[in-house]
This record gives sequence, structure tokens and C-alpha cells, in this order.
Amino acid sequence: MSKRTTNAKFRTVDVDQYNEDNFEDALLDGDSAGPDASGDGYLAVSDAELSKLLADNKISEALAALLAKPPVNVKSSAVKDQAANQVLRVLMHTKQSDIDRVVQALDEAHVDTLMKYVYRCFELVKENHALLLVWHEKVLARGQIGSIVRALSDRKRV
Repeated sequence: MSKRTTNAKFRTVDVDQYNEDNFEDALLDGDSAGPDASGDGYLAVSDAELSKLLADNKISEALAALLAKPPVNVKSSAVKDQAANQVLRVLMHTKQSDIDRVVQALDEAHVDTLMKYVYRCFELVKENHALLLVWHEKVLARGQIGSIVRALSDRKRV
């Protein structure tokens, strides 16, 4: 039989640190991927610059510029909607035959951000999701299943 003891020296792990109320996401503190929390007037690329890039058929450059600084730290839903609409505009402007070339030109972090935007664009588009499904297929081929997992499990929304 075991003996009853009042000695608590065997307890070396502080279990209170694992309480959900004390949880702090380390990624939220020092991430400089997006603008500050105010987000006043923030756009990675202005509408005029985006129109010029699309007119010059520089799809890769336009998409890379939009994906470089997603508004993940912005609390304003209007700013996030405006950024998502810009990405949607680029996605819809791209020819279906050029999608694979554009996706292959992106680095891994941009591929994950693009997957987030593809899911966000599914919410924005009411009908005709065919082109977005092609984008999803190409991004999935480039980023594998991990890009979907990272896009859906990330707490920072675009």
C-alpha cells in the first residue's frame, strides 16, 4: 500500500501555465508580416498600381506584391475585404493557362497566403467558382496538403 505524504517536492511541473486562460500565441507578438493594428488606409498595392500591373499583364508581380504584406494584423474588416477583393481581381484576370506558371513563381510563404486568399475568395464570389477551383488545384499541387492545413488552422485571417 502507498503511504500518505504531505511532501509536494515531487511536483516539478507548473500545470497552471497550460491553462487556456493564460495562453498567449507567440506568433501574434513579433510578426511583422502585415501593417500595424490600426490599418488606416492600408493597401499593399494601390488600385491604380494594380490596374497598371494588370494592364501590362504582370500577373506574377501583382500577386507577389499583394501576398507580400497581407493585412493579418489589421482589425478592420473593411481593409481585409478590400485586400481580398484586390487578390480576387488578380485571380480572375489571370488566364487559365498562366495559372500554373504564376503559382510556380511564388515562394512557400506566399503559396500558403494564396491558399488563404483562395478560401476567402470562395466566400466573396457568389457564383462561377470554376476559376477559383483551378487556382485551388494549382496551389495545392505546389504547396501540398500542408498548405491547406496551414491556411485553415492559422489564427491570422486575411
